[in-house]
Amino acid sequence: MKSLSYALIFALLSGPVAMASGHPAHTAVSSADRNREIVLSFWRDVIDARNISKAAAYLDQTYIRNNPCEADGLDSYKAWAESRWKSKPAVASSPTEFITVLADGDYVQLVTRKPRPDPHNPGASYMTYWFDLFRLKDGKIIEHWDAIKKAEASPECRLAFPEAQD
Repeated sequence: MKSLSYALIFALLSGPVAMASGHPAHTAVSSADRNREIVLSFWRDVIDARNISKAAAYLDQTYIRNNPCEADGLDSYKAWAESRWKSKPAVASSPTEFITVLADGDYVQLVTRKPRPDPHNPGASYMTYWFDLFRLKDGKIIEHWDAIKKAEASPECRLAFPEAQD
């Protein structure tokens, strides 16, 4: 009975020592998770809401766009967005559909799906898939890359990826 008491006391006393070993608590939020939330908030608050006034809360002044057709910097982004969104309403009623959100350290990648009107077939639409990669530093988006891919309509593709054809 005495050895059981000693074993219990030892177990109770060694718990706090193990916890103080420098390992992060399981409830700690990783930088990747934090960056993921920043990018998703940016998308909701600025892009879907078409609210340029909130861009500075998410984008660094030196924001790099990695697009030869668009200038770098926060002010250039705001000017681009204002001209592009002038005639487009906010999309709060149908927010962006995120297919995948991946976060790894300073990088967050989004894959989104958007239907677009088919210019060759009036009244019809086709599905596009958008790939956006963001790099963050100190809680701000400092760099962005993107690519767009039209969903293939071949019978083989429809059989292999039926979820991409709805």
